[in-house]
Amino acid sequence: HNEIQKILIVGAGSKTAEAIHRVLAMSHTKYSLFWLTSGVSSSITPNNKTIFQSDFTNRKDIKEICQRLHPNFIINTAAYTNVDKAEIERQQAWQVNVTGVENLVSVCRLLDAHLIHFSTDYVFDGEHGPYSEIDTPHPLSYYAKTKMAGENACIGGNIDYTIIRTNVLYGATKALKQDFVIWTLKKIAAGKRFAIVNDQYSNPTLIDDLGYLVEKIIRNRSKGMFHAGGADWVSRFDFAKILSTIQLFDLMEGVDRLCCDPTTLPEIKLVKEIADYRSQSGLTNQALPAIAGVISLAIAATVLYFIPIPKPQPKPAQTVPTQTQPLPKDSTPPTVSPSPSDSPESSPSPSPSSSPN
Repeated sequence: HNEIQKILIVGAGSKTAEAIHRVLAMSHTKYSLFWLTSGVSSSITPNNKTIFQSDFTNRKDIKEICQRLHPNFIINTAAYTNVDKAEIERQQAWQVNVTGVENLVSVCRLLDAHLIHFSTDYVFDGEHGPYSEIDTPHPLSYYAKTKMAGENACIGGNIDYTIIRTNVLYGATKALKQDFVIWTLKKIAAGKRFAIVNDQYSNPTLIDDLGYLVEKIIRNRSKGMFHAGGADWVSRFDFAKILSTIQLFDLMEGVDRLCCDPTTLPEIKLVKEIADYRSQSGLTNQALPAIAGVISLAIAATVLYFIPIPKPQPKPAQTVPTQTQPLPKDSTPPTVSPSPSDSPESSPSPSPSSSPN
């Protein structure tokens, strides 16, 4: 296929969509990208040419837009993800996670387009993970059941489809969208002790890895079910400890870097009801090599460029010669570490419980 592939990304405001855009924009292959968003933000302004504002749960609207664009691929990153609220807002959760997907399947069938759809480890019960692509799903919560129904809509839709199940997403975004890493780093930077669950295991996934996976799927036209998770299977507490040992925090005076205390989710008083308590979750990659783990430079980059780090107190001035001494022939000049940039926007802290994709 020498023609430029047209790609429509649904859920333009999501963290995953931003990472996919980042990767595809750097690719040697040229893509023609279009966006569908249900809302407007500072970084996404609909222009009715490449960025369209529409609700994909409205079949008529999505059909008209897609018939105009005729995309080769539709990537669905949109989802209703509030596990607890889904128990109450059942109609809304079903509309986004099932009806919207059915509409995309219908459009793909009409236009012979390939659907790439994101799902979650929540389709499993979270008791005997990590799970591979050949394990049998067992959704417990209403949220999980809607995601399973969305998968089934793809599988039974008589279209070319790729389902990517993933879990515990993290990574840098322009608007500093909240995730477990951002939440934890802010807590650490505040210097106060806080509780993190130590009985929930998963393998956190870097959003840019999902971007590279999506490009590979597009390039190879890969079909079927894929699990995408990080290389390290850790508890939330251990993940927070890894974050707390980032060397950049040595710049901060008076901060106890190991400032999180282990706890279990039922012990956290703020959580009154847990819709889907998961102790052993995560995903293994039978169809893919393991992608990046939690100990990565990407986390350090998140800190360097997006987290407001308190500036260290200036040290007393030392007496130095006014004239610069020449360096000896065999020596090299000292390296200077980049200073962290100011943070963009911040957002409210999430519950310390597991948040889905």
